[in-house]
Amino acid sequence: MNKKWLSLGLVALASACMGQTQQLGIADMKALAGGLPTGSLSRFHAAVVSNQFLMPVVHSPWNITSIPREDSIERRRNMAARDFGGALFLRIEDWATEMKTAKPAVAPVNQFMDMADWLMKSPGYGNFFMAKRCHEIAAYGIARTLVDTNCPLDSVTNQFPRFDAGWKTPAGRAKILNDDVGSRLFDVPSGDEKAQQQYLERVWNIGKTMVVKYSTPEMQAAFEGHPPKGMEDVSEMVRRWYLGAYETPFMREHVSFFKDDGKVSAKNWNANDHEALIVPYQEPQLPRLKCLAEFRAAIGSFPGEYVPNEDPATSKQKAAFIQAWTDSRKQKGFPADPDVAVTAWEVYRDILSNAFPG
Repeated sequence: MNKKWLSLGLVALASACMGQTQQLGIADMKALAGGLPTGSLSRFHAAVVSNQFLMPVVHSPWNITSIPREDSIERRRNMAARDFGGALFLRIEDWATEMKTAKPAVAPVNQFMDMADWLMKSPGYGNFFMAKRCHEIAAYGIARTLVDTNCPLDSVTNQFPRFDAGWKTPAGRAKILNDDVGSRLFDVPSGDEKAQQQYLERVWNIGKTMVVKYSTPEMQAAFEGHPPKGMEDVSEMVRRWYLGAYETPFMREHVSFFKDDGKVSAKNWNANDHEALIVPYQEPQLPRLKCLAEFRAAIGSFPGEYVPNEDPATSKQKAAFIQAWTDSRKQKGFPADPDVAVTAWEVYRDILSNAFPG
């Protein structure tokens, strides 16, 4: 193991023995970052995910530049967290590539899911994007292991419930947004998730409209009911929406929070992308993977022969999937439900043709 990671692991072990849990400090983050370029996923998992250290909250670039902090140590810590998060995100992509080229295995899937859990023990803007990516990578790994019948089925399907994480809910995303803006601006109502999601979207849409309002003095004048010539339609639009009733002094002061400048990725780490936390997020491949798992559990194998670039409408393997599924359902007295077989075949085909998103 990299010496920097080993020393950090020993410190973490001592903390665990004393029953302590602590966040990574500035020196710890630098030590881990130094080992990232050569460290493997399994070593990182052993040195960090399995010990008592917590990933710090990684704020957005907007938060770093717009929220005043008198404490110089806190400022340095926040910058160190962003630097470490950026380095870790790039390494996560390296580990994803390594997993794709290796033989399908259960261990990396579990490690990426553990990574997401560890990242979100300290819910934060950057933590969210890394954890989201870990779930996407894990979904790809699950698809590969489901296709490989040498991999035990239950060791893969037991990961499905872990995708239903609290940080994906409207309340979970609101918590991250509030922490990043430094206020209870997204104070969602308790209870119904649909109402919580509607609240998030309403506040965000008001904020985005305010970005337009304060973009120029002329636009602001139009919004306030005395438009320059040619901007009368803007005033009429505002009158219908009653935007002024929802504006607050805090929103006016922090209107730049609602102005995103790109989509966050490992290579575009320094983007402001708060809208991604407004949009409902569930792993989109999960329903497809559950169909493939259900098919494999019932049939035990994948019938027919895969033919590259085959026309889906005339695919003999697709027909074989449907026939095997229909026969199995008929023996059990269940309706045919061919959609499960079709989806299972599509995932199987996508994996073999390297078209499954990962």
